Amino acid sequence: MESDIKKYIDNLFVIRHGSYSMRDYPECKLSERGILQMERLGKAMKEILNDENVTILTTTATRGMESVNVLKDFVNIKIVGLPFLYSDRLKESYGFCEEPDKKMINILKDVSKSSRNIGILSHFELLENFPAFFSESVLGKPFDGNYKNTIGKAAYFDIKNSRYQILPDVYSGTMNI
Repeated sequence: MESDIKKYIDNLFVIRHGSYSMRDYPECKLSERGILQMERLGKAMKEILNDENVTILTTTATRGMESVNVLKDFVNIKIVGLPFLYSDRLKESYGFCEEPDKKMINILKDVSKSSRNIGILSHFELLENFPAFFSESVLGKPFDGNYKNTIGKAAYFDIKNSRYQILPDVYSGTMNI
């Protein structure tokens, strides 16, 4: 059952990679704005985690790896690169098209065996519905946060206290929900 995850995870960060430049296509490296977004997010995560470690499951796309490397300057991160967090084609090959949110919960359960603080850093296509699914199935409450147009932001879940918030990007402050 999804609510069992509350026993094993204290904090969950659902992170969209920072802004990127299409000039480098197909690599799509982080832009200056994307670097600033990740620095601001790193500072917010540091406030939450203090010196605790976080395991971040990340897309292996260049912009995802660059985003997590910026975050490493602020928080103690164990990086786990997962190719299926990268594209729809790979998502299909790993069977992620059917019930992807439930499959992500199972991955979180596996990772929670070694880390109580977890982040998922990926693309909008994979993450657009996950915060609402997680909030409803694990916290038992609707997700009212706007997770559209969230490049460089994170949906942060404080699981022990059953609350969440959207962590800021460069141009906006923290929104408490």
